[in-house]
Amino acid sequence: MKTGEVSSYDAKIKVSKPKDLRSGVGDDFWIVELDSNFIPIGVRK
Repeated sequence: MKTGEVSSYDAKIKVSKPKDLRSGVGDDFWIVELDSNFIPIGVRK
């Protein structure tokens, strides 16, 4: 990988969970992982 390129390891989005789905402190977000074309491939809970 060259300097300045975005790897799939770095391509993530932090999405706020709806309030009724939060189960406790620190459970406010989902991390959506993206592929090299910035297409969602999974959610880390």
